[in-house]
Amino acid sequence: MRAGGQGDPVVLLLHGLGATAEVWDGLVPLLPGAWVAPDLPGHGGSAPLPEYTFAAVAEAVADLVDPAGTVVLGHSFGGVVGLHLAGRPGVRKVVGLGI
Repeated sequence: MRAGGQGDPVVLLLHGLGATAEVWDGLVPLLPGAWVAPDLPGHGGSAPLPEYTFAAVAEAVADLVDPAGTVVLGHSFGGVVGLHLAGRPGVRKVVGLGI
């Protein structure tokens, strides 16, 4: 998992299928506040899940949502995972790219 910056809200960056958190490296210097970019389950350094559903992957990253406020930015597969996080406490907005 990668993380950096300071401030509110936290931006949770969710990569697409077959990628890793590294895909966000060019974007994170442009973010004004705090950010966190995990490798989704079964990608990069993250352990696999017993089953893969959008809901299961969303549950696996749900603890990264900051209760004080998180904006979720997801690409492709990560965008759909982000939509599954919508409505949880702390999630202010969800932006999906290339879903």
